[in-house]
Amino acid sequence: MSADTSADEKSAMRARSAVTTLGESDYRRAAKTATASPKTAPVTVHSAA
Repeated sequence: MSADTSADEKSAMRARSAVTTLGESDYRRAAKTATASPKTAPVTVHSAA
């Protein structure tokens, strides 16, 4: 059981860090877009999630 749990935790951490990295780049892109056109920024952020 504990071996499965630690493997699952490692997978979850890897997935979380991948999502965070993608989310940050999308957020920066959205922030740049927001200055020109605020309506498109929320769409970009939500599609990343």
